[in-house]
Amino acid sequence: MKYIIFLSVFILVGCNDKKPNSNEKITIEVKTNKEYLEFRGLAFSKEESSYSTPKNVNGSIEFIVENGKQIKKGDLLVKIKSSRENNKEKKLKNRLFYAKRRLKSEKEKVAKERLKLELDVLEKEYAYTIKKMEINYKSGERDSRVLKSLDLKTKLIDEKLFNLTEKMKSYQILADENSIPLDEIEKMKKQLKNTKLNHSLQLLDKKEKLDGTIGKEKEQLLLELDLLKHNLKKSKLTLEEKEKLFPLNIEKRELVVKKRESGLKKIYETLKASSVMSKVDGVFVRVKHPWNGNYIEKGTDVWRGMTLGKVLDYENISVKFRLPEKYVDLVKVGMKLSFYSLQNSDKKIEAKVKKIDSIATPVDPMNRKSNKFHWLFIEMKPQSYKFLPSETFICKILLNSHKDSIFIPKELAIIKDKNLLIETSEGQQKITSFVKGLDYYILLNQKKSLDINYAL
Repeated sequence: MKYIIFLSVFILVGCNDKKPNSNEKITIEVKTNKEYLEFRGLAFSKEESSYSTPKNVNGSIEFIVENGKQIKKGDLLVKIKSSRENNKEKKLKNRLFYAKRRLKSEKEKVAKERLKLELDVLEKEYAYTIKKMEINYKSGERDSRVLKSLDLKTKLIDEKLFNLTEKMKSYQILADENSIPLDEIEKMKKQLKNTKLNHSLQLLDKKEKLDGTIGKEKEQLLLELDLLKHNLKKSKLTLEEKEKLFPLNIEKRELVVKKRESGLKKIYETLKASSVMSKVDGVFVRVKHPWNGNYIEKGTDVWRGMTLGKVLDYENISVKFRLPEKYVDLVKVGMKLSFYSLQNSDKKIEAKVKKIDSIATPVDPMNRKSNKFHWLFIEMKPQSYKFLPSETFICKILLNSHKDSIFIPKELAIIKDKNLLIETSEGQQKITSFVKGLDYYILLNQKKSLDINYAL
């Protein structure tokens, strides 16, 4: 696109479609010449929202709003279809399902193993208690009531034996005197003998109940008790160790589930972000692809950070111009300018230079050697003219005004040894005093016109 048009007031004489020769000439009159700089501009919204492909989103455009469509806050602008994210979602859903199933299985396994260990401990506690009771039973009576009963029985038998012994002595005296029948004496002897036997049995029973099991049987019972105690302690220790491991095993599975849920949450956020919603009211404007220069449309591949479109507020539109980089030093803030719309060339608007961007923008971002320009912003008085979206303008800035001057196109003169050489009707002229313009050599303080040969 051509952005620069340089104007000067001069008259071409004798120009036709024939090949020029040395006899053809142009006459340049002396007058006040003005040197203008022209470049293009466009209407833009002072309040616009730019929308880019969200972070972690890559794919192709599934839906995009039509260019120039009026939209409201919250409306869907662009929807991006990402096969990669959809595949990730399916994989993570499957992984989450199996992770939850493994967690459930681990909890059931822990519950069963805990129950088994607790049952084992209870069984061994029961066996140990029974063995201990058996040893206590066989280790001798310790109940004071039983011991008192045994003592009472022994005492009664002792008293009976004493009485029978004394009675037997009396019977013996009577027998010596033949005062008692012999069968009575025999009966008494037999009764005394039975009482002594009962006395011995009572003493033996008391001794057995007091002493309990003795010898190898007692040692065996004590060994069995120690073994049961050892096994019980071992089972309790195993249960304690497992109780420490059970939460760790479950926590490990829970962490895997949380990790899968977190990954799936990120995928959902990415998929949600792939639907770009409008944050303001306005008009949607599509933008061009940074590589091929085509407008972004359905099916276009996009990637993170790529601009998808803009929402413009057309109630607040202004104008900015593209100032070529090579002329940026010629234009200063505050300089007056005028511009008109290519869609309405009859309307001329006056303004001033408000700001010039310090950073140059390439015309073609994909070409390193592309020409560059600086955005130039203007300041103007309130006016009735309402700018239209995408309207383009031509801006004209007066750089210089020279009175009594001649503008010579650079194609019609050459510089040699810092002098300007011109072929005139009077021969070659060497001019030492001149000024360089944009596309002209400027001769100042001239009195008469100048005839210049068209072909050098």
